[in-house]
Amino acid sequence: MKRLVLLVVVAVMAVGVAFSADMNYGIRTGLSLTSMSLDPELDEWGPPADDEMAVKFYAGLWMQYPLGENMGLLAELNYVQKGDKNKITGTPDDVWFNLYGTFIELPVLFYYVPMEKMSLYAGPVFGYLLKGGYQQIFVNSDPDVTQYMGYDMGEFLNRFELSAAVGARYQFAGRYFGELRYTLGFSDMFKEGGVLPDELEGKTRAFSFGIGVQL
Repeated sequence: MKRLVLLVVVAVMAVGVAFSADMNYGIRTGLSLTSMSLDPELDEWGPPADDEMAVKFYAGLWMQYPLGENMGLLAELNYVQKGDKNKITGTPDDVWFNLYGTFIELPVLFYYVPMEKMSLYAGPVFGYLLKGGYQQIFVNSDPDVTQYMGYDMGEFLNRFELSAAVGARYQFAGRYFGELRYTLGFSDMFKEGGVLPDELEGKTRAFSFGIGVQL
């Protein structure tokens, strides 16, 4: 409940920024290379596997409020996909064990402009999990045959996530910009009593790259 209250308070603050006459706003979208830090690792409680990055999608709105000539606040409201890929080893077929999650995220970032057209930023990210689970994919020797099975783990996942983000933007063609961002999760995504081991802890991480535009 305390986290929910905090999220609402931050959202109200972001809306207040949106009504400022000095505010800039726009949209952003792109791709993320995501993974999940598991403790213990999958090899210790499941089949041997090679961990790989998963390619995911993000999109959202941003609002920027200057606090000075070269600094200010950047608030966003984003739809974000996260997860990872684990390729099972020692089998004749391609077998994957993938974790996934979709989030609504509210970053509240402090930005600094070290030079013209470039800005650096960092700050906390408050996330709410919409849906999450795992999926197993089997691809046998016949390329036309792929089998999928999965499990929606919503009731066994923590809904609120606290992360931190650092990144950079570079403006081009007037209203457009490219961006790079790294986001590291601090919250354990798993509750006890689910289909996965009770002692399992999982924290998300993502490297994102995309474009945005000022409206």
